[in-house]
Amino acid sequence: EHAQQITNTIASEYMAMRQQAKRQSTSDVSGWLDRQIDELRGKVTEGENRIEALRRQYGLVEGGEGNLDSQELAEVNSQLVAARAARAEAMARLDKVIGLLQTPGGVQSASEVLNSELIRRLREQQSRLEATIAELYAELGPKHPRMLQLRAEEEELQQKINGEIDKIVAGLQNEVDVAEARVNSLQDALNDTRQRVASANENQVEVRALQREVDANRALLTNLLARQKQTQPQNDSGFLQADARIISAATLPTEAAFPNKALVYGLAFVAATLLGGLLPRP
Repeated sequence: EHAQQITNTIASEYMAMRQQAKRQSTSDVSGWLDRQIDELRGKVTEGENRIEALRRQYGLVEGGEGNLDSQELAEVNSQLVAARAARAEAMARLDKVIGLLQTPGGVQSASEVLNSELIRRLREQQSRLEATIAELYAELGPKHPRMLQLRAEEEELQQKINGEIDKIVAGLQNEVDVAEARVNSLQDALNDTRQRVASANENQVEVRALQREVDANRALLTNLLARQKQTQPQNDSGFLQADARIISAATLPTEAAFPNKALVYGLAFVAATLLGGLLPRP
């Protein structure tokens, strides 16, 4: 009974010692995880605050589709392309009208002239006046006061038409000047935006490097938090088991293990027989 108690007590104490060692190891891991998680949380928070501070310092404001300076650069460039196209169109119209002015009667077919309501009415008056002059020419002759008056009216109408044409040309020239001014303004804005984008890209290098560091710390923090969730159940004494097991406990024997009575009796019998054979007979 004493041997049984000793054996089972040693086995139980060994199992408890192994369980305690495993609990201590798990506790050490949990403590290390807690310290690392707190440290990484601090680093991530500090890094994010530094990133925001740098963005405010460098003016790196993010929009819905990226950096605002880059968006502005794309927008200004698009406006510049449209302004150049408008300038080219205005210059082409002006050149066409100027070219027609140098051709006798050519300006009369210019679309700008044809679309002028005032010139159209003046031409109608001119046509009626020319018809009247042609009708009275044979009857009155070129020197007649009426003919001279009609010629004067005709000349005045032509001057009015020429004046309107000059206004159209001036308007086209003004359109070219305005388009040229807009192109120059947008070009200056584009150059300024390019400089700001270049400066922002240089500043972004520092921000991106810090962002990569923060992302790495955040990924490590995520892994440690997952590991912490895995180790939390292991701290439960009901869950934690020793890395050993008792196959069978010591039991109380039904008979003595020593001395071996059968062997002793057998040896005694053999010895007694031999001794009896050696003794002299009476």
